[in-house]
Amino acid sequence: MRLPPGTGAVIEPWSKEDGSYTKKDGYEDLPPVVTNLSDLKATNRTQVLKEAVRRASENGFFDGCKIKNIIVIVGDGMGESHLKGSRNYYGPLFMDEFPLYRSARTECLFHQPGSDARIVPDSSAAGTAIFCGELTRYGYIGLDKDEKPIKNISEYAREKGMYIGIVTNDHIGDSTPASALVHETAREHEDLIYRLEFEFAPDLLIGHDAGIRKYVESPEGVEKGMKGYEAFPLMCEGEKACGYKNKAVSFWGGNCVQYSSDTPAGFNLGNNKEVPNFAEMVSFTLSDLDHKAKANGDCGFFCMIENTCCDGWGHAQQVPQIFTEVQCFDEGVAVAAKFVLENPDTLLVITADHENADLRFRDGWESDINRVISMTSSHSAQPVPVIAFGAGASLRFEKRSDGVTEESFKTGRDIIWLFNNYRV
Repeated sequence: MRLPPGTGAVIEPWSKEDGSYTKKDGYEDLPPVVTNLSDLKATNRTQVLKEAVRRASENGFFDGCKIKNIIVIVGDGMGESHLKGSRNYYGPLFMDEFPLYRSARTECLFHQPGSDARIVPDSSAAGTAIFCGELTRYGYIGLDKDEKPIKNISEYAREKGMYIGIVTNDHIGDSTPASALVHETAREHEDLIYRLEFEFAPDLLIGHDAGIRKYVESPEGVEKGMKGYEAFPLMCEGEKACGYKNKAVSFWGGNCVQYSSDTPAGFNLGNNKEVPNFAEMVSFTLSDLDHKAKANGDCGFFCMIENTCCDGWGHAQQVPQIFTEVQCFDEGVAVAAKFVLENPDTLLVITADHENADLRFRDGWESDINRVISMTSSHSAQPVPVIAFGAGASLRFEKRSDGVTEESFKTGRDIIWLFNNYRV
């Protein structure tokens, strides 16, 4: 298996807290982040990092650590079934190292007001569950079932003076990034969503641009301190050169959801010199926000980082590519785990909004991938993973051995509870 090489951009390392894993007696330095994954031996999922996660979990490394930073990584369309298949064909996942784990049921209410019938969610309602902690109607973004705005995690963070990053390899105005920022009745209102995202003005906004440039380049955008970049390497260079003072926005084009059977693995996760692979996205996001927050009173940050590609391959019903994209996602998770170990006042939550493709495993599937069947080109009711690591995680998230399944909106409620009750 060969993963996308990425752009080769130079990403400045983040800093390490005094209480980091690498600065405590008896703990060793962690390997540097790897972003070029085209070499079969190149990986962030090293035994050293896996052992560090185990030791930190077993030895109470995060006991007493209050939360300053929150990282939520979302695998769009990535169900438990996707992890099961990828694990079988490629070996254990880095995500398997985290002891705090539960499954989540993903549902939403029928879109017609007045009905409380539950159905399989779209990404708008599913994202609202994660970032607002509420069950809502199909298609609603950041609204309750009666169309009333629900405060999202970004708004909680903004009130506390934290830095905010919304990052995706889909387009910036799509449902998942939108649900972490805005309030709207339909994902189809893309121009309005772009306008609302611009008005919120997060400190880092990465994804494919299908409508935000005109706002960022307006006099109002300049006044807000927003700066657009045409390619990922230019963003890395520009942010470092300005001392991480801009509100950086990506202008690179493209559509991450055009998938077909002949599309190469790793599509839109870094097959050119403009668009980052997932490891690059995670590494830069955490470095950029860390530099910004620590230069401004160490105020902390919240970021949402989405990998949309399992959803794209699910819609295309391409089973092998789904399992490969789980590996790309897992590399990004390993990068985030390293950050948490080196900045232990950080909460990391890894989850998905829904499963896509409704994968079924026929007899003999373990040795024959053709025995894994996609039953639909759309979303399903299959469960998704919820994994937590770092500061405060053990207060609200269960151990893997408990076998717990919860409503997906409980993920959002638990993050918000920790934010309000266990923050620095």
